[in-house]
Amino acid sequence: RAGERRSAVEARRRAGSPAEALQAFGRAARAVFAAGLAAAAFGAVLSLLAPMRWYAGGVPAALVLFLPPAAFVGADEDALALWSLVCGLGALFNIGAAYAACAAVLGLLCRSLRPVALVVWIQIAHTLLGVAVPLLGRVGSRVPLDAAVGALVGILAGLIRTLTPPWPRPPNKRVSVSVLAGLLVAACAAPAFTAARPKRLALQHVSRDLEISRDSGLWVIPLDGSRLRGLGRALGRATPVACDKTRPPCYLEYPWFFPFADIVRGDVWLDAPSPDLAGDKPASLALARIGDAVDVSVEGPSHMHVVLRGDVRSWSFAGVRRAPEPRRRAEGVYLAQLTCGRARCSFRISVRVDGPLEVSLAAHRPVLTTEALENLRRDLPPWAVGAEWGKFVSELVLRSV
Repeated sequence: RAGERRSAVEARRRAGSPAEALQAFGRAARAVFAAGLAAAAFGAVLSLLAPMRWYAGGVPAALVLFLPPAAFVGADEDALALWSLVCGLGALFNIGAAYAACAAVLGLLCRSLRPVALVVWIQIAHTLLGVAVPLLGRVGSRVPLDAAVGALVGILAGLIRTLTPPWPRPPNKRVSVSVLAGLLVAACAAPAFTAARPKRLALQHVSRDLEISRDSGLWVIPLDGSRLRGLGRALGRATPVACDKTRPPCYLEYPWFFPFADIVRGDVWLDAPSPDLAGDKPASLALARIGDAVDVSVEGPSHMHVVLRGDVRSWSFAGVRRAPEPRRRAEGVYLAQLTCGRARCSFRISVRVDGPLEVSLAAHRPVLTTEALENLRRDLPPWAVGAEWGKFVSELVLRSV
């Protein structure tokens, strides 16, 4: 008890001196940052050799892969200033979890309360990872998110390590390298996806009328940084979609269900017969021009959007009293989502434009599937079926004036 009192007095003395508090804050912050950086660096290596291996196993797999790199980095036990700042900011901004940082402050001031603070932060870390790991595994991303997951685990581990005694001696370098090498080998052997946590894909059976040509096929879009790795058997006949996702042609020539072209890499095209529309009429797009005014007539299913390329000055929609002003996207096009809540919709858009105008109509039938789509799903492995972001029929019509 006398030792605990002396530790508490010493902690208060250090916190009471601004210079000492600032130095202690810097040491603790560097220790937490180093833990996050070490785990993120290990994740960057994983993203090159064995991406997404943390997703199938969930929180346990993420901890097994990223906790050792963070744990090898020494923690600073004198973290009272760091936790006091977190506690104060939480209270200032009315953050409900500020009590957890306050628990850490009490644990650093009184050693008998440190186990309670440690349990609180372990529970918070587990909850955060339980939400973040499945979410990051399903969110659209151009690159694997292994480094991001590693950084999250590392920062949480670094914060928890400030509540535990430092290592009696630095970890042996040979042991550390051996453990990391073993984790890399285990990650390469472990599956990235399982039937319980399948890979997300977007599958669209597309028919295109590009004004000077027509075609149709299956458009397969991966929604994570591992792209289509491991699907070569099912997609052996596919050809890569070779359009620049940052340029207008990708929006004009492909029917994006939502405009997320900027997060997609590695999508492929499989030639297939035109989709059966189950007796519905095909979507239609007609343009009529008088001077700088272009009348755009659209008809199709309830879920559609139009993409415009040109120097658009203004537009108006029939039946809409006040339409939003046209805004050029970073890709150099204008986009408007169209829906009417009925099975069949028609729209009339009046566009003022200087010079030529290209208009593309993308029409989607989210509840309609086809034989070609179902055949592709049967060819996919079990870990790539069941989490399709969508499997449906899309039409694209391109016209210019």
